[in-house]
Amino acid sequence: MEALSFQKGIKVKGPNFISVVIPTHNRGKLVRFAIESAASQTDENMEIIVSDTSTRVEDQLQVREAVEKAKLNSSVSVSLVRPDKRLNMADHWEFAAKGFTGDYLAILCDHYALRPSAVSTWREIIGNSASSPDIVMSNVRSGYSSVTRTERTASFTGEIVSRSAQDVLRDFLKFDAWNDDSMLATNLPRGMNCLYSRRICDAVRDQHGKLFHEISPDYTSSFLLLAHALDVLLVDKPFYCTFGSQSNGRNSVVNGMEKFLENYPGVDPFQDCPTRIHAVQNTLYRDFYAMKRVEPKLGDYRIDTVGYCLSLYREIIVKEFHGSGLDTKDMKAEWHHYVGTLDSESRQRIDHGVEVLAARRKKNTLVRKVLFKLGLFEKSRDVYREARIRIGNATGRPQLRYENVVNAVAGTDSYLKD
Repeated sequence: MEALSFQKGIKVKGPNFISVVIPTHNRGKLVRFAIESAASQTDENMEIIVSDTSTRVEDQLQVREAVEKAKLNSSVSVSLVRPDKRLNMADHWEFAAKGFTGDYLAILCDHYALRPSAVSTWREIIGNSASSPDIVMSNVRSGYSSVTRTERTASFTGEIVSRSAQDVLRDFLKFDAWNDDSMLATNLPRGMNCLYSRRICDAVRDQHGKLFHEISPDYTSSFLLLAHALDVLLVDKPFYCTFGSQSNGRNSVVNGMEKFLENYPGVDPFQDCPTRIHAVQNTLYRDFYAMKRVEPKLGDYRIDTVGYCLSLYREIIVKEFHGSGLDTKDMKAEWHHYVGTLDSESRQRIDHGVEVLAARRKKNTLVRKVLFKLGLFEKSRDVYREARIRIGNATGRPQLRYENVVNAVAGTDSYLKD
């Protein structure tokens, strides 16, 4: 392992010290914004650990330069580490977070940016809680477009609610997000949308040897951590802002899991799954039951079959909506075959859900499919976004433009303060 330190000195840690860990791979141009946003925090009771597995020299140099720049503009501890071999996503997250020293751990994906008051707000919330929460989670969707140079954030209330970890897990396992717009923005603490306390990180590692497991480390860690956690503090504020178009989950929904699964040779991605459809929903199904086999505290939990079927069906039609080149007709045939094996009550509930989804379907699925095949889908989407902005400006509802995502999160930092 290569470890490069860019520290000017050791700071005295305050209570609720936070470790921000940034794993990255061949995304040098993107991760520099994530690093800059972490180094621009208004609270210095934190450390930043950047872990780089880039194979391209250009990306390696860009990461190193971003870390050096971050240290010049911040007095917090900033470290850059590199493993001595190529790692898959799960092993990379484990390697990156292995040496964190904080009371809480936050995983910052390389296509996420933190708003400047994120760390101070986290520490204030933890300090004001009746007891040190095991998990602090926020799931407000917020994103920045480099094409239109605008930021969009979903509505939020600012409310802080404490829930038992068991209730959070039970709600997720209903797989009922098919019925709203949050199919992938699941209400589950996945590292990139939360803080984990050192207590539960240590508890999981003491029992299982590591925190992050294949296939999707954000989900496998969530299942294990929720099994050991007592409570989850839900904070309805947007700490993060996504940017770029590099999400593994989003890309896998449209294009399938094959490319992502290349990193896990010998692993059956459909183990325990009722179908072998290449879908993110099957990855979640597989990962939950893989963790259930090794974690006794998950023994009484199971995924709702009806919710799973409807979530899987919705993902198939989302693939069609976004012009996926995959054989969705064959996927539907396999899905229908499995549903046909279920009891009549389950089939009736699924049929009703399919009717609900059909009523919402867009009429331009065919148009999107053609645009995708012609390579014009992204361009048409950008034109559509720009048109919306121009209409907003003309009707007295202008959107501010920002040079980059760091400026965008700085310009909207008031979201965390109000």
